[in-house]
Amino acid sequence: MPNLKQTLPNFSSISYDSVQSELEAILANNRLELERLLSAKSHYTWANLLAPLEEADDQLHRFWSRISHLNSVRHCDKIRSVYESCIPLLSAYGTELSQHEGLYQAIVHIGSSFEYDALTTSQKKSIEYALRDFRLAGVHLSKPDKKIVAELSESLATLSTQFSNHVLDATQAWSLSVTDESQLAGIPEHVCAMAKAKAESSNKEGWCFSLDFPVYYAVMSQAEDRSVRESMYRAYVTRASDVGPNAGEFDNSPIMQAMLDKRFSLAEVLGFDNYAHYALATRMVKKPEDVISFIDTLAKPSVKKAKEELSALEAFSKESLEIDTLSAWDVAFASERLRQDQYDVSQEALRPYFPFHQVQEALFDTIQRLFGIKANVIENCDAWHDDVMLYSLSDAEGKLRSYCYIDVYARSDKQGGAWMNDLQGKRKRVDGSEQLPIALVNCNFMPPDGDRPSLLTFDDVETLFHEFGHALQHMLTTVDSAADVAGISGIPWDAVEFPSQFMEHWAWDRSVMTQMAKHYETKEPLSETMMDNMNRARHFQSAMRMARQLEFSWFDMALHTQTSFSEDSVIDTLKKAESQFAVVSACDPYRFPHTFSHLFAGGYAAGYYSYKWAEVMAVDAYHLFQARGGFDKKTAHDFLRYVLEPGGSEEPEVLFRQFADRDPDPMVLLYHDGILQKG
Repeated sequence: MPNLKQTLPNFSSISYDSVQSELEAILANNRLELERLLSAKSHYTWANLLAPLEEADDQLHRFWSRISHLNSVRHCDKIRSVYESCIPLLSAYGTELSQHEGLYQAIVHIGSSFEYDALTTSQKKSIEYALRDFRLAGVHLSKPDKKIVAELSESLATLSTQFSNHVLDATQAWSLSVTDESQLAGIPEHVCAMAKAKAESSNKEGWCFSLDFPVYYAVMSQAEDRSVRESMYRAYVTRASDVGPNAGEFDNSPIMQAMLDKRFSLAEVLGFDNYAHYALATRMVKKPEDVISFIDTLAKPSVKKAKEELSALEAFSKESLEIDTLSAWDVAFASERLRQDQYDVSQEALRPYFPFHQVQEALFDTIQRLFGIKANVIENCDAWHDDVMLYSLSDAEGKLRSYCYIDVYARSDKQGGAWMNDLQGKRKRVDGSEQLPIALVNCNFMPPDGDRPSLLTFDDVETLFHEFGHALQHMLTTVDSAADVAGISGIPWDAVEFPSQFMEHWAWDRSVMTQMAKHYETKEPLSETMMDNMNRARHFQSAMRMARQLEFSWFDMALHTQTSFSEDSVIDTLKKAESQFAVVSACDPYRFPHTFSHLFAGGYAAGYYSYKWAEVMAVDAYHLFQARGGFDKKTAHDFLRYVLEPGGSEEPEVLFRQFADRDPDPMVLLYHDGILQKG
């Protein structure tokens, strides 16, 4: 048995006042350790250099991952101040390491030594990626150019944090005050109750509807009053911009322009034509023109079908909803009514059948059926909020594999959206003990209300399965000899969504659906008829959704292949994207990019196409399961072996071929979504 010495992080002991000094001490110690290791040896090996450096890097990661996470889930002025003061220190340290010629030459030495062949596959991949990243960081540049790279990297890190803060502040700064009860028609009762409580806490009469996404989406898809929908929509799509209700107060316009300028400057000094070429150097797809070609492959049939879907929606709206001209703020509402009319399916009507605890139980059962992994709750965990749950994951032999924190309810101090990140990765420590991975799954679902549990839309259900797919890849890795290619580390950005999108499909499996879909009060199961209707409605407006994602992907790639930027560059590029892909006209003004955190605060710059690229692999893999009967043991074993366990230790295209015996086929996605018909 391996030597296990597991210590779970202690969140309650964190003192914000000492974070910066503790970080400075860790960075100083790491610098000293690096110089000691480089000066003590003339012949470098993995054991005498890279293993102890990994130990130092891990200490830094485990410390900072807690602080970074708290900044996202318990945001306040104090943590923001601490976080922002530390970002330049981390950026400078990262750039310093990535341009360290002595370290670079030492790793070159290891990569060319006679001992290289004796290294594990993971260690070899780690060295390959390290040398690549050194070159991408400018280790070959002159001192003045290295300084430029360092300054640009530090500035971009700071700007990214500012962008994210503006989005959060702008979202919290606005709410719609309603005093006429008739304007609440159609809005779910529990959403109105939340709005009532928000008004009371603000000493206002009536109801206050926030722009937190669960509330926003409920209003946009259910509110019968067009003026309510219009007010919410206009505020939402102009957040953090130069226009709208809080025009200029949290404006991300100058931040976006500065980031685009600096990204291009960074790429240029490193010898790339533009930022897209620089970003793609670490991806599966290597050229911007190949990304555009991929987008075009999906776009032609998708946009054609999307226009047909919009025409059907417009006809329905005119005939059944008395909306002669469909506006952007009508689309979600009209679509929900059309879905109900065609398939007798309503997201809100489904909520009572999907209480969170049932969905989570079904998710855990699914991973046990597929991969033999069992989740067990750990009571009284030290976490950042009382709602947080902690689980241990063990395999079929009872071996402990990992831990996972799950934090799924929306809060005013919590970053919007859903995401997974890690507190620590899997690795074998220098003392021989094994460090297990720890994942964090974060969502923003409607919280419980009194005796009423958290009730999920089916979109929420898919989101939970999606994020847990990310967590599985991190938690189930078997790579322990090179931390920077274990779990989610080292995986090319356009492959990271593969396991997460794959897991979404299991929420639709009939046996999984039957297990989790029971009314929270009566325990009555969701009827077979309703499940059939859900499956028929599954690809409702799939082409409109596809066209929307392709619009974002093209916009992202077009923006990052530019070489100069003006105040109007972002909006002008967005309009070009809309002219090719959008079937629904946005309102004017429209400032979606100002809250596009994926591009400006989330690592997806020149990489948004990754969602569709990975979805092709995910759909293709799931269809392979279905062709073999669903929960097929051999197929699940192969998916675990070739997709989840290797982490970043092998190229994703190689792993997919090992799993499926062929390359993924983009056409499978178009057929799966009903955009193309076979025969």
